[in-house]
Amino acid sequence: MLECASGHAHIAFSNTQTREQLLSVLERLGAVSVTLDLFRSGKLVERIRDDGFALFDRTVRTANPGKTSSISVPIFDGGINIAEMTLSYFATAMTSRPGRRKVLSGHEGCVNKNF
Repeated sequence: MLECASGHAHIAFSNTQTREQLLSVLERLGAVSVTLDLFRSGKLVERIRDDGFALFDRTVRTANPGKTSSISVPIFDGGINIAEMTLSYFATAMTSRPGRRKVLSGHEGCVNKNF
């Protein structure tokens, strides 16, 4: 969950109780990372929610490590985050945050921001 855009989106768009449970389980499993610290501080949650999507650059755990990146958006049902939709792409195809925002432009209404 800490090493992919869909995991980041799921954590960020979950309600506080679910998010705390997920982070606690990850800690009990031995996860230690800057990403976990950023989620715990609330900084990463705030950024992802403000953006309306999660980004993960150069995913390591794939068939071609470091060659792909991804963007993930939450899917809500009745205000509850039930899934994520993720687009993976070649990391060299889009390298800037503004470029990625362009891909998602026009889809802002798809993200229900009523948490």
